[in-house]
Amino acid sequence: MKKRVLLSIFMLTLVTGMTGCASSDSGTVIILKDPKKLEQIHVNKSTKDQVRKLLGKPQSITIHSNETEHWVYQSTHTDYTEVYLAKKALSFVPVPYLGTAIGLVDIGPEKIEESHTLSLIFSKKGILKQTKKETKHK
Repeated sequence: MKKRVLLSIFMLTLVTGMTGCASSDSGTVIILKDPKKLEQIHVNKSTKDQVRKLLGKPQSITIHSNETEHWVYQSTHTDYTEVYLAKKALSFVPVPYLGTAIGLVDIGPEKIEESHTLSLIFSKKGILKQTKKETKHK
């Protein structure tokens, strides 16, 4: 039993030490964070076709009564912190209640989410008239 506990502690230390942040992305995050692509979009110059070729299909398109179009590109990026990874590793520890007890300790967030939104408004002639980029952290 003593060897098992020592092995569990060793494995936990090893797993926790080897982990950094894990993350998950959608392809749109990469596009919205790519300054080279975003620098190619110009108000009063870029057309809907040029933007679609550059950024792909938007998540939503709204056509307004004045015949302007509002395009929205959205993405979410999630970083899973060491806290999340350690809790996952501890959930498999064979020592009764250890994983649960450590999981109850609040030592920081398990994940950090970053949401990106790019809004584009096109004139009725299909020319870009306005852009707005927003980033929110949760």
